[in-house]
Amino acid sequence: MDRREQIERIIIGTLLSSDSQFNYYNDVKCSITSDMFRDNRNRRLFEMITEMNQQGIVDTNPYNIYMKYGEAVTDLLYYMCENAMEWCYFHRKVEYNERQWLIYQSYGIRPKYTNVTFEDYINRFITLVFENEQQQRQKAY
Repeated sequence: MDRREQIERIIIGTLLSSDSQFNYYNDVKCSITSDMFRDNRNRRLFEMITEMNQQGIVDTNPYNIYMKYGEAVTDLLYYMCENAMEWCYFHRKVEYNERQWLIYQSYGIRPKYTNVTFEDYINRFITLVFENEQQQRQKAY
C-alpha cells in the first residue's frame, strides 16, 4: 500500500467517525471530490457520506450508512468498520503518541509526539493526487 492509499484510508476512516460533535466532512467538502479516490470502495463511501451530509445526516458511521443504504452496502460493511476503527485520523494519532510515551517509559528515550492535523492529511492527499495527474500527463506525451 503506497502513501496515497494510506491517506485515502485515513480520510475515509475519519469521515466514518463523524458525528454531530465532530463532522469531519466539513473539512473536506470544498477540496476533495469522489473522483480523487483510486480505490472504488473509498469512492463509493465518499459519495454516500457526501449525500448524507447534503441531506443533513452528519453521523456517518458504518451503522448509519448501513441503516440508510441497507443491502446496497453489505459488501462494504467489514471495510467500513475496519477503516473507522483502524484508519481514523484521531485514533491513529493517539495510538502513535501512546507508543511514543511507552517507549519513553520503557527506555527513557525522549518522545517525539506528532502534531499532525487532519488538515495536513487532506493537503497531502490533494498534493499526491495532483502530482499523480501530472505524472500521467507526462507519460502521455
